[in-house]
Amino acid sequence: MTLYDPKHSERDACGIGFVADARGRASRAIVDAGIEALCRVRHRGAVAADSLTGDGAGLLLPIPHGIIGTEGEDRAGLVMAFLDPTDPGRGRQVVEKGLCDEGLVVKRWR
Repeated sequence: MTLYDPKHSERDACGIGFVADARGRASRAIVDAGIEALCRVRHRGAVAADSLTGDGAGLLLPIPHGIIGTEGEDRAGLVMAFLDPTDPGRGRQVVEKGLCDEGLVVKRWR
């Protein structure tokens, strides 16, 4: 038996960091530590091969349903995308297509 099964469209990462309070308390210090960790993985692939763009490295945080209006939904997420201010519609199309390709739906833009 192997841990990797290509039939399940698995993905991997070059590294994963984990920051938490041992008592389960939320704090800004935990977020700051996560950001610092991201700053330290540049050499592990946090920058794409062109040395100019990111590869999607980021923070995974729990967000209360009330903040993004998903009360009653089991699965929801939030994406922050930095789009070209001269043509944000094109960027939205690209993001929505990528999400659709993964079986996800955009509920709203802000």
